Amino acid sequence: MGALISFFMNRRIRAFRIFQLIANVVVIGFMFGNLLSFAQFNAWINAGMRMSLLSGVFCVTLVLALLTNKNWYCSFVCPFGSAQELAGMLVRKKPLIPAPVRKILRVFRSLFFVSVAGLMLLGLSFDYTYIEPFAAFQWRSASLIVLILATASLLLSIMIPRCWCTYACPTGQILELFQRPLIGNKRYPKKE
Repeated sequence: MGALISFFMNRRIRAFRIFQLIANVVVIGFMFGNLLSFAQFNAWINAGMRMSLLSGVFCVTLVLALLTNKNWYCSFVCPFGSAQELAGMLVRKKPLIPAPVRKILRVFRSLFFVSVAGLMLLGLSFDYTYIEPFAAFQWRSASLIVLILATASLLLSIMIPRCWCTYACPTGQILELFQRPLIGNKRYPKKE
């Protein structure tokens, strides 16, 4: 509920935003450990989507993306994105990444997504939790690869805002595919 309030208030109350980020990490991440992820999408494709809190969050994410052209889940719910945002608050002045490097990194994200999606569509089965840092919230059962990926991403996020989200996350890439508003705006104007 707090994520929806924050979404519509557009981060106007900074103290509430920090509280929300911490709550996302602690409650959604460490307590529940059930996040939208590529592994979850793969499970839904293979076994079907059952009604659950997570599938409800996914549906709200899709509706809001279509209506507002904003990714609600990544910006206001995802515990790993929240952890990165909190890590980024440790250093105010961040180095500027040159535009050509940012462009290459964004292309990497797209290529990573296409590669992983291609493997999934070809039916190649492997543990998709290894490709994202989200399983690190369940650190007792997470693989060493995931723990290293999560730690590296969090450390990089101190200097590069939401490093994993911006330059690698295949789940975010999937959710961005739905950011096509039904209501016109500057990017997609109303046809008259």
